[in-house]
Amino acid sequence: MGQKLHSLPILLVALVGQIFCSFLPLPTIAAMSSTSYEIKWDTISNGGCDAGSSASYRLHDTVGNPAIGRSDSASYGLLAGYRQGETTEVLSFDVRPQFMGFNVIATAKVGNTITVGSASAFSVGGYVLIVQDQGASQVSGFGVVTATTATTVTFDSIADNGTAPVIDGTNDYLYALAGAITTFGAVESGAVYTTVIAWETTADFDGGYTVQVYEDGDLRDGAETISDVADGTVTASSEEYGARASDLTLATSTFDTQDTAITGTPQAISTIADRVYDDRYFMTLKLSTSTATEDGNYQHELIYIVTGNY
Repeated sequence: MGQKLHSLPILLVALVGQIFCSFLPLPTIAAMSSTSYEIKWDTISNGGCDAGSSASYRLHDTVGNPAIGRSDSASYGLLAGYRQGETTEVLSFDVRPQFMGFNVIATAKVGNTITVGSASAFSVGGYVLIVQDQGASQVSGFGVVTATTATTVTFDSIADNGTAPVIDGTNDYLYALAGAITTFGAVESGAVYTTVIAWETTADFDGGYTVQVYEDGDLRDGAETISDVADGTVTASSEEYGARASDLTLATSTFDTQDTAITGTPQAISTIADRVYDDRYFMTLKLSTSTATEDGNYQHELIYIVTGNY
């Protein structure tokens, strides 16, 4: 019988955001208006200061009328002529780990509605993970609950990794996505254990966004550590730890094509080159142990970084 590892928690710390844009909160923006029109941006032909203000208004103006339209270089962007409308660039990021303390068996799926034994623990607006054939080759997806009955949970949409979960009641589950900590539970040699960390991103940038992950050190209990996966696959009965992302279009890391080691250097786990709203991806953490793995309470911290692309 294999050695047993009791409760191996993976701890998630507070998110670190790096946003390369400026935010200008405007209390009130003056506009010329009547009952039938509104002009939000005026033109001042010479000597404009870009933003004039008083105690009661703020005016975004423009200088002259050269090269009407947009001009760009490596270091600046100019919107000339009649002032083009501005929007405040927004970047939001919400990480939701799999809550291992509660799950229900899923028995069927029709469209975005999942049938379960009891849906009483799920509520509208909650984030829920769907897992088909839990284990090394599981298929996962997640979404936000829009409706429930006594035995069904309906989602707004289900974000997966290109393969939609098929639910037949055999080793299929629903989990809540909540909190800041996820665990593998008690682990024994001879199987691959999984847990999922999902995220939702809004990036109001022409270039989209990139999410990266890094660790504060190996999965460890004191001096004892779990080896990182090195061959692209976390295999049962081998001591290995790694992850795979649901974004299948990564260009700067291998998380999209194989089980990959999380290191102390940030690596991309999702990257989108467009404006997106409530964009959803996830990564599946995988762990296996051998009979030589020491018993212990292993843990480490994962840090997620989201940046706007320019």
